[in-house]
Amino acid sequence: MCELISQEAIKATVQRMLHEISKGTNTNEQSGKRQSAYHEIMVHRNGNASVLMQLTEEADDLEASGYHYSLHVIDNITDADCEIYFTQSNTAESVEKLIMDVISIIHERIAEFKTTQNI
Repeated sequence: MCELISQEAIKATVQRMLHEISKGTNTNEQSGKRQSAYHEIMVHRNGNASVLMQLTEEADDLEASGYHYSLHVIDNITDADCEIYFTQSNTAESVEKLIMDVISIIHERIAEFKTTQNI
């Protein structure tokens, strides 16, 4: 039902997201936080729906919470509500792991969606 990008492509996407954040060209007007653009991570085979993810730098209170990222996920495949997930650290590897974890969650959601929709 869905095609997702390879592990190598996920690594490349994370590097692009981090580069976009470091340039600071996409800053949230309300919060002032630096963000990446949205990137497609999964695409429905019919091409009509996808899962998009945007990385945001979370550096509000560095001493209290540490420096990390949030991942905004838009799942247009199952029409789930938008979700925000958080990394445990500020490394590219933590972002890659989070994306893989989110992909697993979405795969489970798609399997449940297929069952409830009799697909």
